Amino acid sequence: MLQPEASKIFKTLDLSPKGLKAEFKDLKNQVNKNQEDIDNFQQKQIDNIKKLQNFMFMYPLLLAPKMTEKLQELKKCTESNTNFKFKVTEQAASELRGLRDSGLIKIKRPYKYVSHLQRDSQYGQDYIDLTKYCELTKLGEDFLEKLAKISTETNN
Repeated sequence: MLQPEASKIFKTLDLSPKGLKAEFKDLKNQVNKNQEDIDNFQQKQIDNIKKLQNFMFMYPLLLAPKMTEKLQELKKCTESNTNFKFKVTEQAASELRGLRDSGLIKIKRPYKYVSHLQRDSQYGQDYIDLTKYCELTKLGEDFLEKLAKISTETNN
């Protein structure tokens, strides 16, 4: 699905849970010297990059429903200034790492690692307030907005 567009711009393209790694092709020799040709070529490249960005945004949609629910609850509790009671079991820690590694949440300072949350939760024995430890990133907020829009369009 991505290959036809990506092959026009990228020499290599690596998509993983850690992000996107790309090496661009040398495109200097693919345009004539007149400004109109250059403008048209640049617009095509911009359009191709936008298509790629749309695909990249869809990548996180592959999240498990449990992970999406965690994001939604974190957003709701943060906005309403209420506690998100959460036990950080080994499974929950793994899901939080996935959300963090996808760039959808970040760990608040002074905490650095999901293991700090696990420790404070007594490894899933006690509840912590997840809103004190984690926050949505811009990408996380955009993801939830896009997901809500898709749900609304699907239900109409």
